[in-house]
Amino acid sequence: MPNVTYTELETPLTLELDQPSVNAFNRYRAARAAYLRHEHDASIANAELFVDYQWAAFELADALQVMLDTRPA
Repeated sequence: MPNVTYTELETPLTLELDQPSVNAFNRYRAARAAYLRHEHDASIANAELFVDYQWAAFELADALQVMLDTRPA
C-alpha cells in the first residue's frame, strides 16, 4: 500500500470529534504505545497489554461508529 501525503489528498480531511471519541482515541494511542514498547513474549503482562490494546481499538471503533451514525447527513 503506497504512502499518501496530506498534500496528495483530493479533498481536505477535517473531523470534528466529540469528547468520547477523543477519549477513545487517546486510550487507543496509549495502549498501542504501551504494547509496542513492551518486550513481546509469552508472559501474562504481555497478554494483558495485548488485551488492553484490543479493547482500546474496539472502544475507538465503537465511538467513531456512534459519531458517524449521529452526524447530520
